[in-house]
Amino acid sequence: MAKNTSSNETTPITSKIINKGQGLHQNILGDSQTVKLTGKDTAGRFTIIENDNPPGVGIPMHVHENEDEVFRILEGEMEFVVDGNTSILKTGDTIFLPRQVPHSFRVIGEKKCQNNYYGSPFRN
Repeated sequence: MAKNTSSNETTPITSKIINKGQGLHQNILGDSQTVKLTGKDTAGRFTIIENDNPPGVGIPMHVHENEDEVFRILEGEMEFVVDGNTSILKTGDTIFLPRQVPHSFRVIGEKKCQNNYYGSPFRN
């Protein structure tokens, strides 16, 4: 495994392969998640989570004080409310949510939604 330590970090980072079906499975307010890379894996730089949820599942309005987020829709549709504005994202769409901006989201439509979540920086 390759190791990488940047000049401002003391934690070595090693490469990692996470195969299909692997990761930490968790449920947050009904949101079915598989954590692929944690902040621990990346020395706090980012996290990656796969979400796979039926219509109606969502997370209520909230704010992240320190983390930026990106959602990439792989299949299905999601409704995002960001700073009072509503947007519908479909397969292939991506949304960037900067820290300190109120937002919520939910799966809409007739089928499940699969998306990838990227958060940065991320502490465990």
